[in-house]
Amino acid sequence: MSAGSKLFKLLILLAIIIFIATGCMSKAEKEEISVMIVDIDKIGEVTLESEALITKIENDFNNLSEKQKKEISNHNTLVNARIELDRLRDEEEQRLETERQRLEEERLRLEASMNACVRVAELISEGQYEMAIEHFNDLGAETIEVGKDRIEEAFHLAVDINRVKGSFDKALGTLDIFRDLALLGDSLSIDESSAYYETIKYVENVLEFDEKYTPYKAAIDLYMSDDVSILTGSIINASKYLEPEKWAEALPFLEQTIAIMNKIDFQKFGIEYYGIKEAEDVKSAYIEALEEILSSIKTADLSGVEIGINHFYTVSNQVIAFNDELTTIINQMKNDLSQLNH
Repeated sequence: MSAGSKLFKLLILLAIIIFIATGCMSKAEKEEISVMIVDIDKIGEVTLESEALITKIENDFNNLSEKQKKEISNHNTLVNARIELDRLRDEEEQRLETERQRLEEERLRLEASMNACVRVAELISEGQYEMAIEHFNDLGAETIEVGKDRIEEAFHLAVDINRVKGSFDKALGTLDIFRDLALLGDSLSIDESSAYYETIKYVENVLEFDEKYTPYKAAIDLYMSDDVSILTGSIINASKYLEPEKWAEALPFLEQTIAIMNKIDFQKFGIEYYGIKEAEDVKSAYIEALEEILSSIKTADLSGVEIGINHFYTVSNQVIAFNDELTTIINQMKNDLSQLNH
């Protein structure tokens, strides 16, 4: 048999085998093959959203018979689609893990920033303003941004706790803490954009009040002191014995009044402050007038008594003028303090 004849017979045999293989399929099986081929062609570009479609087609393919599977001409497309999908899923998982790590690092950074800001707030609450300023100045801009509200709230509470609530004579001399609060507020850079801007304005108003009235503090303290009450009482009582018909009763009382006045020391309020030297001078002038009256009564010197009495009333008029001046200052101070607290 020639080689050509053998090849011809082989081709015929192959055709018979193929015919038999395909010819044994039912119409439904052939239809399933066609549907599968069409479905695979529909996959198109593979994305993460393609997973459901690819999985369904793979399940349908696995349900085919072995004969049918061999007839799926584009099966490689399905295989490559699965490979691409797995690659995309791995890539997405890696992206998500990178993002998770980034978020965790950000969380830790924010937590550290908040803790640093909370520490500043704690120092403010504890009244350790200098240390709070040092800690605050060590913070970076991003850290401050995280916990700025917490720090400013602590500042507001510190100011609120120290609000001027005392009477006018108790307020001055107790406001030094507001100088520290002002430095703290400057360091925190609290401006009009802050919810606590009114708080920093209150601190500024307190310091203006303190600066305005501190020069009068010593005089006000003296005005409210027991020493002035004693001096005033002595003067009033002394004046009762300045009438001629009472001179006989005046001697022992005038001596006692002079002794009381000599014990009063206005210089302890600070002779360099407003009104203190004047008060000391007035006390000395009163003593001088009373001593003049006393010595004149002892010698029955009527003209000397009259001179002493005139001297006494001259000093009293000076006291009244100074008292009026100081009263005006105190009334203005009371008004300003009332405005400050509203």
